[in-house]
Amino acid sequence: MRLWGPRIHGVGGETGGKIAKVIVRVDTDAGIYGLGEVDDFMGVRKAIAYIREYFRGRDPFAINAIVSELLYATLPPHHQEAKHGVLPGGIIACPTSSPTATPLGPVVWAVSGVEMALCDLIGKALQTPAYNLLGGKFRDRIRVYLDRSSPADPTDLDAWRAMAADAAKAGFRQMKFDIDFMASECVPDVWNRSLSLQQINRIVERLKIVRETVGPDFELCVDCHRQYNAPDAVRVAQALAPLDILWLEDPTPETNPDSCAEVRVKSPIPICVGEMFVADQFRVFVERGACDILHPDILFCGGMHEMRRIADYAEVHHLPLAMHGNGGALATVAAAHVAAASRNFLGLEYHFIETPWIGEYVTRDVPLFRAGTGSGIGRNGLPETSRGRRGVVGMKPVAIAIHQKVAAELAARLSIPHTLRTIDTQTDAEIAAMLAETDVLVSGSFKAEWRRAPSSLRLVHSPGVGIDGINLASLPAGCQVCIVHGHERGVAEQAFLLILALQRSLLKHDAALRKGDWLPNPPYLPELRHRHLLILGLGHIGAELARWGNFLEMHVTALTRSPSKARGEKLGLRAVGGLDELGQHLGTADFVVIAVPAAPETVDLIGEKEFQLMKPGAFIINVGRARVINEAALYQALHTRRIAGAGLDVWYDYPDRDDEIRLPSRFPFQKLDNVIMTPHKPIIETMEYRWGKIADTIARFARGEPLPNVAHTAP
Repeated sequence: MRLWGPRIHGVGGETGGKIAKVIVRVDTDAGIYGLGEVDDFMGVRKAIAYIREYFRGRDPFAINAIVSELLYATLPPHHQEAKHGVLPGGIIACPTSSPTATPLGPVVWAVSGVEMALCDLIGKALQTPAYNLLGGKFRDRIRVYLDRSSPADPTDLDAWRAMAADAAKAGFRQMKFDIDFMASECVPDVWNRSLSLQQINRIVERLKIVRETVGPDFELCVDCHRQYNAPDAVRVAQALAPLDILWLEDPTPETNPDSCAEVRVKSPIPICVGEMFVADQFRVFVERGACDILHPDILFCGGMHEMRRIADYAEVHHLPLAMHGNGGALATVAAAHVAAASRNFLGLEYHFIETPWIGEYVTRDVPLFRAGTGSGIGRNGLPETSRGRRGVVGMKPVAIAIHQKVAAELAARLSIPHTLRTIDTQTDAEIAAMLAETDVLVSGSFKAEWRRAPSSLRLVHSPGVGIDGINLASLPAGCQVCIVHGHERGVAEQAFLLILALQRSLLKHDAALRKGDWLPNPPYLPELRHRHLLILGLGHIGAELARWGNFLEMHVTALTRSPSKARGEKLGLRAVGGLDELGQHLGTADFVVIAVPAAPETVDLIGEKEFQLMKPGAFIINVGRARVINEAALYQALHTRRIAGAGLDVWYDYPDRDDEIRLPSRFPFQKLDNVIMTPHKPIIETMEYRWGKIADTIARFARGEPLPNVAHTAP
């Protein structure tokens, strides 16, 4: 489940940001589940889908083996539970390495949340707090330190006083500020990794106000966010030393332990590193003498057991362990369990004090914080009761029906409890009975014969933008129909593929050269530049076609059902108008591209009269819906060469089965040499995007949230 909401306090006092969290739920055949948290970074949800398919069926108690196998794989011939080949959803199993060939990045971020969920699950199964899985606790209360970044206006000295006073009043005894945002108005060059003397002086001035406000016993830390060169990191450390700073965090880029070691030798402030590190990276920095304090994040290091390994490694080197905290309610409490079980624990960071929902999407019998410490770390496993409509626990599984051939594509992306029912060779009556007990149908079709009362069906989601195959009048009352975009790039590419192939006589020249003929007519080939492109429809596809046409320096005109002069100007159109102006523009168009849906006002929009208005050398391209062009009139115009040719990607007759051989029209277009016929194939990237969006919409449906892209609601 993906949680998406406001981030009131981000970096630099940001007030309008957004943040997304992914909640991982691991279920077992014993009915026990566990919950974990992951940051919704690029690639994470794909990694979770891989973990789901590769480790499905494994013993949930084998946490270390699961994490280790994902990050570092096993040796051939591998163990009997290792998977090979292609998994559901088109996922390729990688038993010989991490699926990204490295233990860093999305795979370790994803497995951190899965491992967290497994610890929660096992704690529930054994009826013991998760810290007991790590050897038991040293402490009952966990010190939390507050990340404050900077005020929204760093030049407002009163805002620094207020920020410091508020934290102290709330009971916190440690705060951290971000060097890169504390005096950003003094940055003359955003590229050179430098701190000017002016910037350093303002940082010292502002942090001195904080020190005066909170007093001498309050711990203060600063974070450089891996931004600076070594000499300037030393310089700012020396300037801040009189303020008795606890640590200087990530002073230089994290890829070079030697530069960090150079800073550590010269810095009067201890050096803290590692918010994005796994255990091996900490080993390198410790061995190079590049840090004083280890600072892993449970969301990024591999989870609870890996964080405990890092803590133990630090302990044998007599180094303290602080915990970076980018987590919300689940990750913060999971880190607290590790903190309880780690002897050398120093403090746990929390970022989101001004964004309450991040810390409250699970409920607890005690507050998340009390007087600057974690106020309890759970009884069995991790906190388990969900809060409000964002909750996971107790959610009724959503019954989803989908065609068999694409079921795995959707299943790989679903993050909510669900049951999947597939449509394959059943009769209409059997499908109707199944849909009556189904919540969601994912399909571009719904027959009148599929209606049965009463029905649980509340959502029909087309896998594209077309809903002409859905019998809207037969849907149960209140059922919503949603569509999904994301196809415009691929469709525009297909349209211009057809345009160029027709204009350059590509198929004719290919056939001639295969026979050794180098000079078929015409002897010269034209450019697209300065040709007239007429686009019918200005939705997602039409707008993308306009951008391509402008890039190729064509003269672009668009006609649409809802013309907007402002939108036309924004897209750089030569002209924009309504479909009722079609006759005024057909005579000048070199290419007419159909990108409108089949609706009452667009069916047979192009007929015999319209073809008579077109230039004999014009081409027509249809990537919208076939019925926009009258079938008989189109064939006649091509057969008699009233127009030069056509590129047709959409058709009048489609097969009922994938293996059925069927011509796409009652007219013999296949015998014409001035038409290019393509079967409206989906684009890989389009469908990857669409299945993700459909899964997100179904998750919104499960949570009772408003749905995006609703095309129809049955009365």
